[in-house]
Amino acid sequence: MSEEARDSEIDLVEVLRQLLATRTHVAVAVLAVTALFWLFVVLVNFASPTVQSSSINVFLTFEGAGNGAYPNGRNFSVSDLISPIVLNGVYDENNVAEYMTRQDFLGGFTATPYAPHTEVIKRKYAMQLENDNQTPADIDRLQQDLSNELNQATSQGATVTYSTSRNVAPELTSQLLRSVPQVWADHMINKLGVLRFDRKIYSAKAIDQELAKSMDYLISFEFLQDKLDLLNQNIAEILAMPNGRLVRDEESGLSAPDLSLAALDLDQYRLLPITTPIRNLGIAREPAVVKIYFEHKLLEQERARHLASQRGSNLESAYSQYDTQQSTRDQSGVSGGIMQPGGGMIPQIGSEFLDKIVEMTSAGIDTRFRQQLTERQIELANEVSRIEIEIKRVQELLASLGRSDSDTTELRALYTKRADAEIPLIIDRLSGYFDVSNRMHEQLSHTSLGNTGSLFQFSDGEIEEASTGAILSIPNFRLYLIFLFVAGVCVVPLSMSWRALRRA
Repeated sequence: MSEEARDSEIDLVEVLRQLLATRTHVAVAVLAVTALFWLFVVLVNFASPTVQSSSINVFLTFEGAGNGAYPNGRNFSVSDLISPIVLNGVYDENNVAEYMTRQDFLGGFTATPYAPHTEVIKRKYAMQLENDNQTPADIDRLQQDLSNELNQATSQGATVTYSTSRNVAPELTSQLLRSVPQVWADHMINKLGVLRFDRKIYSAKAIDQELAKSMDYLISFEFLQDKLDLLNQNIAEILAMPNGRLVRDEESGLSAPDLSLAALDLDQYRLLPITTPIRNLGIAREPAVVKIYFEHKLLEQERARHLASQRGSNLESAYSQYDTQQSTRDQSGVSGGIMQPGGGMIPQIGSEFLDKIVEMTSAGIDTRFRQQLTERQIELANEVSRIEIEIKRVQELLASLGRSDSDTTELRALYTKRADAEIPLIIDRLSGYFDVSNRMHEQLSHTSLGNTGSLFQFSDGEIEEASTGAILSIPNFRLYLIFLFVAGVCVVPLSMSWRALRRA
């Protein structure tokens, strides 16, 4: 081997000797980087306090969560779990005021979708999408299926996270996180009724018992008749629900048809036998007050009759005008040709053919429109008839007021006493029937929509802890190692170069 070739070779031993010679400089650099880095971290942490984050995962167990709806159809969102009314309830129940203000507490919560199996779903579709035999249509279908499945998975769970820079005991944080879904479920079930059918069901609170007992007899009977109509509306709603005719109240043993018959008996054999003689005899504690009440009611009914009659006239006029326009359009026929912009004529299609097309497209619309007008006319006519009957009833009632006959003195005293005794009994019986209808509605809702007693279950019940801004954290150690590596890369060549210059 020539002398020139020998000189061009790298002497590994010498290189190692040079590297070892830089150890003093490297040690100094490591100490300097360590001191400066951790001093900087301490200063930053002092300026920005450590934020402790705790989270808990829950699975949503109610039907419809994947479609963004509660069982009764009400819209659902993951943010419902941390709505202000829920967090305020958690704050009050756990006496958090001893540790922090309400504003600080409310601002520390977040809720995000939770889906532990998203990676499995992605891998399942990734294998199919990587297949070279897939057509563009197959790829679009797979991507759509992937999106749908991911959306379905992320809507079946939620992660509730609480973050704070305050020194809160872990036991309290765990208690707060567990309380959030529980308070949310209690509010949605018991306050908003998401496990009940969304129907207009009145309760016994619709009856102001003190008001009914304090009013004059005839006015009180009007009040009770209105509440009886509300009860019948409840029964109609129950009968329209699935299994509405089969449900039976556990306390009273009544079914919905039984309750309907009981309401009819209350009207026919308790309310009417008192109402009729009181009205016919014109019994009233204060006849002048009762007369003013019913005169006003008569005036309102006459206004309603005039309005309904006017609507009927307007509808009849619109019907006649539409009929005239249709007759004119039918007589005008269809033109045989269409002019082109340049003056030429587009080859005409046979007029009989066009007539058939027009008839096919407009006949159905015309028939439906006429049917709707006719139905509306019938509704208005029925409304006018109902109002006229009510006007006749009020007129007869007004005519009976103020009657005074010595031959009926005993009867008047008898029915006055009976009315005072029967009105409280009728009110109590009516309130009980309202309670029965409410229990039936609850029972049907729980049977059809499912009563889980809650809307969620904890995934594993574990509280996951995390810290941001902590001094001894994995991100800080990772960054520290990066700085050490960079320092070594910079210091070793510089040290070797400096020693080489000294030797030269």
